[in-house]
Amino acid sequence: MISETIQNETKVRDGLVWYSAILPALALFLENYALNKYLGIMVWAVVIIMRPLCCYFDRKNLLNAGYENVGKSWYVFLPTVYLFKRCMLLRHNTAIAVVCMICLSYGIIGNGFTVGLMMDDDTFVSAVKNEPMTSISDFKSFALYESFETAADRALSEISYSIEANGDERTVTVKGKSKTDDEPLIFVFKIVHDGYTYRSFKLFAVYKGDIKLEGSEKKEYLKKLFANSSDNSSSSAESTSSV
Repeated sequence: MISETIQNETKVRDGLVWYSAILPALALFLENYALNKYLGIMVWAVVIIMRPLCCYFDRKNLLNAGYENVGKSWYVFLPTVYLFKRCMLLRHNTAIAVVCMICLSYGIIGNGFTVGLMMDDDTFVSAVKNEPMTSISDFKSFALYESFETAADRALSEISYSIEANGDERTVTVKGKSKTDDEPLIFVFKIVHDGYTYRSFKLFAVYKGDIKLEGSEKKEYLKKLFANSSDNSSSSAESTSSV
């Protein structure tokens, strides 16, 4: 009996069940390349379909290897349950099942649809504040390696943030005054979030007083406002340290 069990165990491979266990974590990685909710649905549909399929073919392999007490066939539709049953049948440790539970928990909590349900106005305002300056097209050439909030705090005074919603689109308006010439400034960000991921995130308009800045005029003013203030801040810090 012991030799038969050892012989059976040599015929069983764990690749399929490991794949089933880590699929939710793999899906979280693939979400980085899902540009809209439809691609997100495809990613998680593959996970929902493939996990039971992996368990189904693994169960089939166990039967072919001579294991009879592999549990009921519908267990494959509950991969975590199936993996625990499998570990007990083969007298293996429960590492695969535990990894499955961890990956599944992260997948449920961290997927784009769950995160989208938890988003509110403060989330979008925070997104603007934390957006790297190098990710905003109007600031890419300035080589400012900091968040918009940090750059704005350095260049502006009396800063305020407000938000309006229109379907999937959010308009975040940032108001303040230039520290160099005390001019009122308004930055309008347009954000499109489809309930799963950001489809668009851009600085839509910049106003100096009542005038909308465009083209080269906007570029030159923004460079003067942010890039020059950064240079002045660095020079001031160096002078202070030298003293």
